[in-house]
Amino acid sequence: MIAPTATINRSHRAVSRGLAGEGGAVLLNLDSGAYYALNAVGLLVWSALEHELTFASLLDRLRLDIDDAPASLDVEIADFLRELENRELITIQG
Repeated sequence: MIAPTATINRSHRAVSRGLAGEGGAVLLNLDSGAYYALNAVGLLVWSALEHELTFASLLDRLRLDIDDAPASLDVEIADFLRELENRELITIQG
């Protein structure tokens, strides 16, 4: 699990493009050339990370934006963030 006070930042070597009509986006790691597809919730997370956030602040923001957010939201988002971190698209500190 990610600590509530851990800070999350986008990598400066990651770029994104929205998918018209799809409600998602694609991330590109400029160093590896690898693409990563985002669904609508993933895009909410990516958009929220435009500026550095703590994990707790990110969850609070997502709960406001997602109708009927599941009780497991914190676990699901932590898993998603770890995937992004493993792909060097974000950094998590703390």
